[in-house]
Amino acid sequence: MEPCKVYVECIKSEIDLELFISEKRTGYGRPGPTFYENFYTGQMKDAMFGVDLEAHLATTSRKIPEIIELCLTRIEKSGIADEGIYRLSGRASRVQQLKTSFDKNKAAVDLDSQEVHNNDVASLVKLYIRELPRPLCTYSHYEDFIKVSKIDDQTERLGQLGAVIQTLPEVNRVTLGFLMHHLAKVAENESTNKMGVPNLAIVFGPGLIRSENEMNALKDFRHQSKVVDDMIRFHDSLFPGQ
Repeated sequence: MEPCKVYVECIKSEIDLELFISEKRTGYGRPGPTFYENFYTGQMKDAMFGVDLEAHLATTSRKIPEIIELCLTRIEKSGIADEGIYRLSGRASRVQQLKTSFDKNKAAVDLDSQEVHNNDVASLVKLYIRELPRPLCTYSHYEDFIKVSKIDDQTERLGQLGAVIQTLPEVNRVTLGFLMHHLAKVAENESTNKMGVPNLAIVFGPGLIRSENEMNALKDFRHQSKVVDDMIRFHDSLFPGQ
């Protein structure tokens, strides 16, 4: 028992605390990053496609998905005047490769590369929006948006639309506003890109305003487009301060 007594008497809490603090500063015991695994593409460091928007932004400490910021910046830099931008699809294989690259390691993606085509980037934006588990305008707000679109008086319609937008989750509202400001810039180049507000609304309406009932997609297509049309035309008043 004597050896045990010696060891017990040698324990000093002050020394243990100093060692713990020292190891903490050097990163001892910190867990490594958590990677997602995909059967087809392997390890994915930055999974973002098909991931809930609020959860993704909470994890990345951002207000807007980085993929949206990067892609829209690329379009405004070199593709905003391209005829049919957002209407013409990119090559499926290249779009899929971009999607995989963003999911695996977004830091390694170079959207300024000459190998990346503007239509591929535009298609990637639409794909990201379409694959959100909960649409930007959310399932729970679907009926409210459709109801607002049926109001004939523009002043009343915009007032009601603004009220509905304000009830969206903040991350959805901010991301949606960022997108609408971008689409307004695209529409300003209609003389060259042939993509005015009505065309852009038709392209983005079904992806932004989705119902859990797929039959509504056919029945309400015109109303979905009308809501997005208003959002683009009146983005400054509907999304103030963005």
